[in-house]
Amino acid sequence: MTKLSIDQKLLNGMLDSFNEGVIMLNPYGEVEYYNATIEKVLGIVPDKEFIQKYFPSSPTNVLSVTHMHFMYTHPYTETDLSIDTRVVPFNGSEQEIYYLIYLQDVSALRKEQRQIKVLEDAMKQWQTKCTRLLDDIESLRFALSHGLSAPLRHINGYAGFALEDTDGRPSEEQVKYLERIVGSSVKIKGLVRNLLDYIKISKAEVHLQPLDIRLLIKDCLNNLERYHTVKVTVEYDLEVNTLHADEELLKTALQELLDNARVAVKSVINPQIAIRAYQVHSFIYLEIQDNGVGYNPKYSDNLFKVFHKLHAIEIFPGNGIGLAMVQRIVEIMDGKVHAEALTSPIGAKFTLQLPV
Repeated sequence: MTKLSIDQKLLNGMLDSFNEGVIMLNPYGEVEYYNATIEKVLGIVPDKEFIQKYFPSSPTNVLSVTHMHFMYTHPYTETDLSIDTRVVPFNGSEQEIYYLIYLQDVSALRKEQRQIKVLEDAMKQWQTKCTRLLDDIESLRFALSHGLSAPLRHINGYAGFALEDTDGRPSEEQVKYLERIVGSSVKIKGLVRNLLDYIKISKAEVHLQPLDIRLLIKDCLNNLERYHTVKVTVEYDLEVNTLHADEELLKTALQELLDNARVAVKSVINPQIAIRAYQVHSFIYLEIQDNGVGYNPKYSDNLFKVFHKLHAIEIFPGNGIGLAMVQRIVEIMDGKVHAEALTSPIGAKFTLQLPV
């Protein structure tokens, strides 16, 4: 606490020279004095009503320097101002406690801070995009060096065998080689198509809108019925019915997860898929669980990487890009995806976490 022994006029003159608005309260919380700057800041003469409104817990209860902040609408300009205040108690001439309230308009500073925050957020988004671009480049490198190299070797090898001189008529073995060439060509075509789809999704613009979860899932299941003949029991537990997301992107992600679940359960006796939707705080969770072949959690780190497969092609057809697309779609919508390998019973559960 600062002890002052000073002539009142000298004190008032000193306060008038401040760039901050200053209000002095007596020991009873009444306005004893205010400087000229305070009227410029507030546009009014501070009175008891003002003190009670913006300092509801009376400064007379404050025994140390206190910092406060409030929003204030200027009565003439109707401008919303951001006011920072400091309350400083001091001893008067008779050792009674007086209070100085310093008020400063920091609206310009707050505006600059908001602009800086916008720039920082934009920078973070740009860094995220750059990171994704680097990931895409690494995925492309991996695809070219691993995913495409083997089919190309097969094509070259089998074509060489087929071109060997056999008196003008292809043998059964040559026909077999040619069939393998066709198969490898189809595989390359699929790899290239899926890789282009993945890169396209990475650059997609997000259009958020309210979506009916039940209709979206029903549409995805109808698409599965066209390509899968195995009958699967599908259970629903939808605690929420709508969410805000990009319809095409979310549909692509759900279609991929449901398709994977349908493939995973095709060899089990009682195939089941459970779909759940619920909300926790500011996030909506979509779960798709199956009782299929599951996966080895030891290799979970590779689950969402492009062209990484955890199952043999005979068990899980495809080229290992589907889950990578799911993760990228969810990230674009500021969400997350989580996978869990189930052991009792065996299966897998994939959870999409999306902001409300």
